[in-house]
Amino acid sequence: MPRRADAPRLPLIAWLEARTVTQRRIALGLVTIVIAWSGLQRLADLLVSQWWLDTVTDAPVWSTRLAAQAWLFGLAGLVTLVFLGTTIALVLRSASPTGTRALWLDRYHQRVGPAHNWGAIVLGIVITWRIAVT
Repeated sequence: MPRRADAPRLPLIAWLEARTVTQRRIALGLVTIVIAWSGLQRLADLLVSQWWLDTVTDAPVWSTRLAAQAWLFGLAGLVTLVFLGTTIALVLRSASPTGTRALWLDRYHQRVGPAHNWGAIVLGIVITWRIAVT
């Protein structure tokens, strides 16, 4: 079967490939700032909850609640990471299929390139985080 012409890159990947190292670092810095800001908002919410519960009651409600949430977060994150991480590792290690199924896979790899591995890892981390937080 004849190979198709090279497929155009996905817009985000094409944009990243066209950037200099400095521009990529700035983009990464902005993403880091957004994540840090989100973390600070969660920390502020946690502190306000602690202060409010300390003023309402002398019972260890806040520490019991926080311990239960931490255990559930850790357990859900660990279980998800084991199953999803194993699946992603197996997918990234597997050989590409041959035959007619390989055409669409070749086109996908042409459009995405080496960003596929990073995208799969980041997607796995985001899914694990969202499941653990919920």
